Order: sequence, then C-alpha cells, then structure tokens
Amino acid sequence: MNYLNPDLYNALAAQYVLGTLRGPARRRFSKLIMQNSEISEAVNRWELYLNSLGEQFRMSLQTQMFGVKLRTAWVLAKSKKRHLK
Repeated sequence: MNYLNPDLYNALAAQYVLGTLRGPARRRFSKLIMQNSEISEAVNRWELYLNSLGEQFRMSLQTQMFGVKLRTAWVLAKSKKRHLK
C-alpha cells in the first residue's frame, strides 16, 4: 500500500483521529506519523477540524439550553400570574 498517496493518508488520518483505525493498522500508522511530516500534519489538521466541530456543538448546545431555561422561566412566571388572579 502506498502510504504517501495524499488521499490514502488523509483518509487514514481521519480514521486515526476518530479512533476507528484499530489494531495493527493503527500501530503502523502511528509509526508513519512519527516518520513523515506530511502525514503528521494531516493528523494535526484532522484533530483541529474535529475539535472545532466539537466546540461548535458545545456552544450550540449551551445556546439551546439557555433558550430552554428562558422559556421555562417564562412559562412559570405566566403560570404564577394566572394563579394570582
């Protein structure tokens, strides 16, 4: 297998970072990361990309939770007003 093919090492880098590259293939790829700067950079790019997706998801989730809390507070306040009438 030609590990110097950019399409191949990018696909393997993605699998490596996601944790889906396993067993002997993962061990071989780990060695290639240490030996080849292009492959190492591909792994770094995938780590940055996937971490940024995780951060965007976390921020989106926080925004959604704020909305839920705001709506809950509004419903409770409205409910209390009804009971006071």
